[in-house]
Amino acid sequence: ETGTAWDVVATIKSTDGQTTHDIQSGKVVFGDSGALLSSTLPTMDDHGTPLVVDASNYFTNANNIGLEEDIRTMSADVISGNNERNRLKLVFTQSIIQPTTGVAWDIAATVTTPDGQTTYDTQAGQATFGLSGKLLSSSLPTMNNDGSPVTVDLSSYLGGITSTAGVAISATSQSDGTMGGTLTKYGINQEGLIIADFSNGRQSAIGRVAVYHFQNEQGLARTSGTMYTQSSNSGDPTFWTDQNGNAITGAKITSGQLENSNVRLDVGLTDMIILQRAYQANAKTITTVDEMIQKALQMRR
Repeated sequence: ETGTAWDVVATIKSTDGQTTHDIQSGKVVFGDSGALLSSTLPTMDDHGTPLVVDASNYFTNANNIGLEEDIRTMSADVISGNNERNRLKLVFTQSIIQPTTGVAWDIAATVTTPDGQTTYDTQAGQATFGLSGKLLSSSLPTMNNDGSPVTVDLSSYLGGITSTAGVAISATSQSDGTMGGTLTKYGINQEGLIIADFSNGRQSAIGRVAVYHFQNEQGLARTSGTMYTQSSNSGDPTFWTDQNGNAITGAKITSGQLENSNVRLDVGLTDMIILQRAYQANAKTITTVDEMIQKALQMRR
C-alpha cells in the first residue's frame, strides 16, 4: 500500500520558554486509507529525561454475553501513540442462531478520544460460538487507535468470551499501554542502579553507578572535600574481576547516607597514649644525648 510520508520535528520547551529539544525527529508514513503504516519517531528527552509513551497494542476480555437477542457492549481504555487515553468499545449484535451448531454475533468497534471524537468506527467482524457457549472463531481485524494498531483478543484472557444461556451476564476486560510521564524523582538502589520515577507511576533504570578501583588508592589527588581524582601516582582505574575474568561492576551502595567512623574510640585513645609516651621517651632520649654532647665539648675545652 502506498501513501503519504511526513517529516516530523519534535520540540520540547521549558516553562521559561527556553527550547531544550528541537531536532529533525523522524518520519511517519500514512496509507491511502489514512492508517499509519510506519513511524521512525525516537524517544524525546527533557534535559536527558525520557518521556515514554507506551501505546496500547492489545485489548482482551472475558465475559458471558448470553443468548438473548440483546445488544451487548464492552469497553476499555487504550493509550494512543500521541499520549491520549482513548476508549475502545465493542458492540455485539446477535445475527445467527443455529440450534445444531451454535450462535454468531456481529461485532462493531469504535475508538473515541477524550474530547468525544470518534477516530475508528466500523463493522469490525463476527464471533461464532458452539453449543456449549465456547468461542469457536472470530474475525476481528486490528483496530486503529488514532494511528496505533490494537489487536482484540477474545479467547485467552480468563477463559475468553462465552455465549451461554442461563448464566449471569458478566464482563471483564483489560488492555496494555501506559500514559507518558515526566520525571518526578530519582534514587540509587543497593545494586547501584539509578531508578527514575515518573508521574505516570512507572519506574525505569536509567543508569548505574560504576565502582572503580586503583592500583594505589593513596595516590589519588584530592580536589575538594571528599572528592578525589586520578593522578600519576594512583594509576589507571580498573574493575575487580571474578574467577572467570569478568569485570565486577557492582557494589553494595547506600544512597543518601554518611558513613560512621570505622575507628573504635577505646582502641584509638589507647593507641594515641602509646604514641604520645613513645614520643616523650624519644624526646627525652634526644635531650639526654644533647646534654652529653654539651658536657663532652666542655671537657675538651
